[in-house]
Amino acid sequence: MLHVGEAYMEQIVRHSHMKWILCLCVTLTSDWGSTLAATIRVDSIAALNTAVTQAKPGDEVVLVDGTYRDAEIRLQGYGLEGVPILVRAETVGGVTLTGESILRIWGKLVTVQGFSFVNGHSGSADSVQFRRDSDDVAMDCRLTRCSIINFNSPDGISNRWVSLFGRRNRIDHCYFAGKTTHGPTLVVWLDGRPNHHRIDHNHFGPRPDLGANGGETIRVGDSKTSLTSSATVVEHNLFDECDGEIEVISNKSCDNVYRDNTFDNCAGMLTLRHGDRCLVVNNVFIGRGKRGGGGVRVIGAEHTVIGNHMQDLIGTDDFRAALSIMNAQPNSPLNGYTLVRDARITHNVIVECNVPLVIGTGAGERGRTLPPRNLILSHNLFYNRKTHATFTVLDQPEGFDAECNRVVGECAPAFLNPIQLRDWDIQTDNRGLRIPAERSGLSEVGYAPHRLTPAEVGPNAP
Repeated sequence: MLHVGEAYMEQIVRHSHMKWILCLCVTLTSDWGSTLAATIRVDSIAALNTAVTQAKPGDEVVLVDGTYRDAEIRLQGYGLEGVPILVRAETVGGVTLTGESILRIWGKLVTVQGFSFVNGHSGSADSVQFRRDSDDVAMDCRLTRCSIINFNSPDGISNRWVSLFGRRNRIDHCYFAGKTTHGPTLVVWLDGRPNHHRIDHNHFGPRPDLGANGGETIRVGDSKTSLTSSATVVEHNLFDECDGEIEVISNKSCDNVYRDNTFDNCAGMLTLRHGDRCLVVNNVFIGRGKRGGGGVRVIGAEHTVIGNHMQDLIGTDDFRAALSIMNAQPNSPLNGYTLVRDARITHNVIVECNVPLVIGTGAGERGRTLPPRNLILSHNLFYNRKTHATFTVLDQPEGFDAECNRVVGECAPAFLNPIQLRDWDIQTDNRGLRIPAERSGLSEVGYAPHRLTPAEVGPNAP
């Protein structure tokens, strides 16, 4: 029989043993990548697929540089937090996939790096999917420093280049250019729950005018899932001559963030087509006088558009204004036009744009009879010294808070409740942005426009 002191000492010993075992487990897990990881080199697609399936957390599977035709890359792996499985080309861009090739990623914590799809196609299938099927999807996986260039079916078959499924996946530092067939370049698909994807530091290069709907560069959601939260972040991307259709980005879900992107010489705009509660912040729109270039089109409830810079946007109609705030359809179907309600559009700078602002876009057409409701439009700067600007109210909002909007160079419309200014010191920075020298009321909300260049995004960026 143990005395009280002996029993107490036995508990201490047991507790110490448990702590030691726990520390050992944590140490083994945290050091897995450094002590147990292997580098496996392969020189065929079949060997690649097998090696990834057998890989352990922290392993690197390296595909030898070369050209691989009609490749079916199917990667299933399971990494651990901090020690993903890395599947990479021997050098970034050194693996070229051509012919009829596809990539499928599923499992957890798998990173794919450095592959290039060039001058081939994937038939009617998506070129890259973050899933095997509807049951096996990707979680916490990543596609980085990859390219898809001129990867179009010779028969013009509709498809997508990248389809994002699953949760918390990331696409970064990639290059996409030359899609000529129907279908968005990149789509985020929803299944009823937020997916928290991140799309960042990519270069979306030239895409010619498709001449119809279906030429989006990015679409987040679709009309059927438009009232579902996606919580996807699209940031620090360069959209360069993305002319596929009016919606360079088509938002069709809720709670997404679009920030610090640059839209350069695009015949389209960022469109909040369906869904609610999105944030559009600190983006740069440079039209360069291209016909059809617009800024942000607002549809839906509780959106915030703040601190964006729009310059030299020509537009062609009310739908392609720098700021286009649409009328709605009563009892709108999911694929219709829902009410713009409680939108906050503030602290934006609009410089030399032909159509700076339209309120009530599409009024009376296709049953759009409901004007925006509870619209806040304040502390924006409209600067037009060279361009004749058209401010238009097609339908008077029900509840309209406009204050401290500054207008330079035009007869300020009364509905803006403007501060009419004779002039405002506009300076051109080293990247061609004409920004206010005096940023009173702008810097407080984070207005700090940065025009991205190709050197800052894509596979070869830092």
